[in-house]
Amino acid sequence: MSSAISTTTLGQDLVAYGDAIFRATSIATATTTTSSAFRLGNTDAGVEIKIKANASFTLADTETITFSIATSATESGSFVLLSTFKVITASGATAVAVGDLLASYILPVENVDLPWAKISVVTSSASTGAAIDGYIVQL
Repeated sequence: MSSAISTTTLGQDLVAYGDAIFRATSIATATTTTSSAFRLGNTDAGVEIKIKANASFTLADTETITFSIATSATESGSFVLLSTFKVITASGATAVAVGDLLASYILPVENVDLPWAKISVVTSSASTGAAIDGYIVQL
């Protein structure tokens, strides 16, 4: 079977195999996890990036998870921060369930000159078992 036609259902979205940014990717303690470069610009419609929990975990009090996007004109070029689009700060122990939407970002229309992107996820402390799925949805 061609990977181009296999699909995965993540919540309400039907996601093509090649659209995954993160797939059951562990977000380790006090680290930065960065995706591979992927092409977003020059699309006919709007594009949204969604990041969901792939496993249940608990954020400790005051722990943060920060999501940002950087863009470049080429796949191997210099990536420049476009936006820090979501910061989650736990107030007390905060349970996260499988499938919870952690962050989403709609790419600005004017980004067509910088079609390559990378997503970074930064954690501040222990999130034992934390893992994420990230994917692209055309609007």
